[in-house]
Amino acid sequence: MPADGLKAASRGDFSVFRVGPERLWLTGPADEGVFGKIDEAVLGGQSVVTEIGHSRTIIRISGAPSPTVLNRGLPIDLDDKAFPPGSFAQSVIHHIPVLVHRIDAGGEPAFDVYMTREYALSFWAWLIEAAEPFGGQVGEGQ
Repeated sequence: MPADGLKAASRGDFSVFRVGPERLWLTGPADEGVFGKIDEAVLGGQSVVTEIGHSRTIIRISGAPSPTVLNRGLPIDLDDKAFPPGSFAQSVIHHIPVLVHRIDAGGEPAFDVYMTREYALSFWAWLIEAAEPFGGQVGEGQ
């Protein structure tokens, strides 16, 4: 489990974020059945597990210009030294609440941006506009 609200604990496709004093987000492929196996032995007798996967969208942004593109709306220093792989932050981009997680993508900057589904299209439109000075090329959403 992560020690603080600054770095995610990740293994393979799974990550755990401490998003509050007693709140954790667990992310990963739904077909693995891992989330169904979380019980009192893992989280304690007073825990509640709520699946929110269908209410969230994740958009992965990668490549050399990705920190600059995100910083057109994100007020967080995304430099490697200030925000290394594994770091995450909850903030807003273009008035949209997001959780931004820097992932290890083999040397190039890469970020997973989590948001509620209701904002996904607005965020995507903002992202296309923000990436326009860099050739307008953005990757595919997940």
